[in-house]
Amino acid sequence: MDEYLECLYSYLMENKFVELNDRTEYIALKNMRDHAEKALMGDLSEEQRALFHRYLERESTVYSLEQQYLFSQAFSLGLRLSHS
Repeated sequence: MDEYLECLYSYLMENKFVELNDRTEYIALKNMRDHAEKALMGDLSEEQRALFHRYLERESTVYSLEQQYLFSQAFSLGLRLSHS
């Protein structure tokens, strides 16, 4: 992404993404995820927890890159459609 898209993406993530916290479906899914993670963590050894945390960090990095890619593709599509 270029500097403009990075700025726009950052703004949306910092200021608009939080609106998801008002959606019942998002809250329910997030609660289910947190409950499942808590149950899983209770069954893991310290070494397994450390491995799981490293996995989550890497997964988060990959997911973030995927989200940025989708955002840039959607933005490009919006630009093309607006010029049609």
